[in-house]
Amino acid sequence: MLRHMDGVSTVQAYATKNAIVRGKEGIEYILLKGVENDYDFGNLRDFLKNGRWPNFPDSGYSSEIALSAYTANELKLKTGDKVLVYFIQTRERPACGLSPYRGSSRPASRTTTG
Repeated sequence: MLRHMDGVSTVQAYATKNAIVRGKEGIEYILLKGVENDYDFGNLRDFLKNGRWPNFPDSGYSSEIALSAYTANELKLKTGDKVLVYFIQTRERPACGLSPYRGSSRPASRTTTG
């Protein structure tokens, strides 16, 4: 099992969803990473440039997101600004919601987009 391999400290589930985020100026295509309320952001501490990681309420889900510094700069966003997120769904209308922007990070690799 992966959890028992040498060098593996944690294994955490996540889901990804294609989305379009609209800020003050323009739109950006992103790959949104969804995590559960017990997600350990400790491994990502060094990547946070400003703000904070999303908070989760005791029940339900968080409506907060963290964006890459590149995306935040392209959309002219500051920590605390609200953004509109359009989730891309196949064979259905796009779903959207309003999410407060809670911080930016630098990508861990070139494949990290948001």
